[in-house]
Amino acid sequence: MPASRRLAVIMFTDIVGYTAMMQQNEKQAIECVKRHEAVLEKTVAFYHGEVRQYYGDGSLNIFGSVSDCLRAALELQRQFRQAPYVPLRIGIHIGEVLIEKGKLFGNGINIASRIESLGLAGTVLFSKEVMEKIQNQSEFQFYPLGKFHFKNVRDPMEIFALTNEELPIPKRREMLGKLKKKAFSFKTNLAFISLIILFLIVSGVLLINSRKARIFPDSIKEQQLAVIPFKNNSNDSNLDMLSDMAAEYIIQGLMSLKDIKIVSSPTTKEHLQNNSWTGKENQRLDFQRQTGAKKIIFGSFYQNKNDLIFNTQIIDLQTGEVEFVFPKVKGNRQNLEGTIYDLRSRILTYFSGDQTEMEYFFNNRPPNYESYKKFNEGFKVFRKDFEQCKESLEQAIELDSSFFRAYYVMFFNYMNNRKVSQADSVLQLIDKRFNNLMPDELLALDWMKALYKQDYRQMYILGKGFLKKDPKHPIYNFDTGLLAMYLNRPREALEIFNHINLTGFKNSGISEYRMAFALLRNDSLERAIKILNQAPIEERITIGAWTLKMRIYAMQNQPDSVMALIRSTENAGFKPDRIASLYLEALKQFALIQDTTNLQKWADHTLSYFNSAPTSNSSKSANMAELFFLNYQYDQALNYYRDLLAESKGKIFNLMRVGYCYGKLGLNEKAINVINELKMLDTPQNRGNIKYHMAMVYAGMGEKSKAMDLIT
Repeated sequence: MPASRRLAVIMFTDIVGYTAMMQQNEKQAIECVKRHEAVLEKTVAFYHGEVRQYYGDGSLNIFGSVSDCLRAALELQRQFRQAPYVPLRIGIHIGEVLIEKGKLFGNGINIASRIESLGLAGTVLFSKEVMEKIQNQSEFQFYPLGKFHFKNVRDPMEIFALTNEELPIPKRREMLGKLKKKAFSFKTNLAFISLIILFLIVSGVLLINSRKARIFPDSIKEQQLAVIPFKNNSNDSNLDMLSDMAAEYIIQGLMSLKDIKIVSSPTTKEHLQNNSWTGKENQRLDFQRQTGAKKIIFGSFYQNKNDLIFNTQIIDLQTGEVEFVFPKVKGNRQNLEGTIYDLRSRILTYFSGDQTEMEYFFNNRPPNYESYKKFNEGFKVFRKDFEQCKESLEQAIELDSSFFRAYYVMFFNYMNNRKVSQADSVLQLIDKRFNNLMPDELLALDWMKALYKQDYRQMYILGKGFLKKDPKHPIYNFDTGLLAMYLNRPREALEIFNHINLTGFKNSGISEYRMAFALLRNDSLERAIKILNQAPIEERITIGAWTLKMRIYAMQNQPDSVMALIRSTENAGFKPDRIASLYLEALKQFALIQDTTNLQKWADHTLSYFNSAPTSNSSKSANMAELFFLNYQYDQALNYYRDLLAESKGKIFNLMRVGYCYGKLGLNEKAINVINELKMLDTPQNRGNIKYHMAMVYAGMGEKSKAMDLIT
């Protein structure tokens, strides 16, 4: 058969450290080669490629498509990360190959081999020629490693690393492959030595003039910093989200430095007027007061041909003066993630010289930009539209499976909608896919696991730890304060909530409700009412705020105020079912403080409303059951709860109420039967709820010690 030529995508593979492996454990080394060949044959064929030659512990493969080749490389590394582990490196290039007698020859093969030699275990490296074919495909993420001068290759070549699924990115000093050695030149080296001498002389003069000469002044490093979203001056609206992405990942990097005080991204966004920065005095001082920041990092970017240029500076919030200007950062428009990575790395090097600290963000990259946009679409409808949020987050993860925050919000989306098994699957995915998280991500993961286990004490400890870094963080502030309430620490809760500037938060109704709750537990009833009245009207008419007001009015023996509150909801257009629930809430508040006089009066009011209001039949049965239960009429409540059980609605709750009623009526044998039924419903999805409901039945029987054993 005559020789033929064709253009091909060439992929070289090589098992790293094979020689040493043979010396240490020959059997293991042979098994490693066998696994390499078996997986390679199957994977390359699946992606329409050909395995053309083996070189002991390596191989030469060709493909007709760049996309197919990269997909095959990703699949190989994905499989070889799993046991039994194969430490493989891969190099890819496009070039013309000569095929003669079944063997391949050509300069492109030599180049692919040299590219592969630069890699480490788990890496996929490729040439600029490959990058140009996939630079507009969001499926692939990559990072530029710079130019390298290979042996027997005339011109330096630019090399890139594939970064999908957290593939490792080798550091320049680690890339010791088949590179051209620099020839010794007396003239060149003499010039170099002269430059070093000159540098030492200049450094000596500077050291004499200032013993503490530093690039970055301590006056900036020692004060609380905030990072404002960058201004998009590119005239390309598709890059608007890049403004937030740049700020968020600089903040994340600064949070990994132990001596830097940094305002978190949620706090910054919560207090930034209209989510844009004007730099005017009133905005600067207001932002400083609300966040505690003394200085901000602020920047902008614009486009020049295929490049994005970032300008960044530090501004003093008190004076508005620019205190420090960072060098410009230029990045390729087609590699937004790599550009943000460079921007963050260069800024953070001004804050720390500690190599251990720097490893955190050198080894963690920003997500794929399209993935980040999908994530934000999902985050906007979080708590509002479960399905839309889920769909957007799934798309974000599909675009970049290494994007931790997408998993984080997905977990809470499931938890908030009582889909516990799906939330657990998210935790399992995180454990499988992530092994090198940033400090803030590790904290978030610990928080997620503690919530899943309902370990509120651990969540409280984690929240307190984070608040030392950013005392005004809206989420951790709210949740840690509420956890303090759950743990019966109302004074600590109030101290935490006092960090909240009520007039500054966009979701001020929630913050005011929680502050009022803490004040109520600290017996500051008048102040609690005053704060609830400050909340926006749409927040004040929610069940939560109304319940709190009812409790305060009940404690102050003001039943008329409770009635006026409910009447106002009728005027606000509340539906009958919702108003009925407010009557029951009021009844519950009188029951809690054991005000039997008002309890009976309010039971009459509630019954009158139930009989007259056009509520649905199913809700009416549940409301009547609750009415009689709260009014200690357990025999009548029992009949309704039995009917509800027959309808299979709210089985666990209604079963508990049936058992409690049995206990109160002295029917202990039947109550024990209910406890046994509840035990059979104890699954991981119920996560402790069954024990609580069993404890309630024991409480109904008067078995307080058994009840306490279950819930402590």
